[in-house]
Amino acid sequence: MQKKYLGGIVFLVIIVAVVATVGLTIHALTTAATNGNTSTGQQIGGHTYSVMESVFPSDPCNDATFIKAHPDIANQDAACKNSNNQDWVNYSTPDIVVGANSLVTVTIVNYTRPNSLTDPFFERVQGTIGNTITVNGKRESVVSPTVVSHTFTIHGIAASNQPWLYISVPVTEADLNGGFDADGFALHPTTTVFQFRTQGPGKYIWNCEAPCGVGYANHGGPMSAKGYMSGTFTVQ
Repeated sequence: MQKKYLGGIVFLVIIVAVVATVGLTIHALTTAATNGNTSTGQQIGGHTYSVMESVFPSDPCNDATFIKAHPDIANQDAACKNSNNQDWVNYSTPDIVVGANSLVTVTIVNYTRPNSLTDPFFERVQGTIGNTITVNGKRESVVSPTVVSHTFTIHGIAASNQPWLYISVPVTEADLNGGFDADGFALHPTTTVFQFRTQGPGKYIWNCEAPCGVGYANHGGPMSAKGYMSGTFTVQ
């Protein structure tokens, strides 16, 4: 009988150790900073925030021509400081923080070519005010998949302790007729602007849903590594 109880205790100890190991591993993956910096959205008013993002075909600090024309990027872009894979496409600010119950304006400046969005679900603007965006000043609710470079899609698992938040915006290609420099940066980027409102505090993730990576179906590399085409969105 004692051997039976002893065996049961040993089994429980093993289970607890396995669960603890898995938990620590998940925590390490979740909090890993592979290519990120946290940026609090610029607070314009009491409950108004502005978020600036740029999308680059590679680390902008390796493009001397680009940095000479945009010296502010070297001080603001995460890839210029932390990039482990300098030839990967990336958003400038992976981790974003804004206030609760606020109006958020996001501006995305895109310096990349199209990636031909494969899932038509993401060609439609979702969750923004009026379900619309402006692309170089022109209001749009749908962007043709053939001219989409990326998406900026905020979402999270619904939980009892935070409100639902889902925003998905297609990011239009840069001006292909405007030309590109030797490192593939568009000389005439496209600017997408949209607004949405936050509710109470919560933690969410954002990611690109267009196949802009490497490997199988272009979903590897920057699309599967935190801090390039994905990040966090925190409402506090």
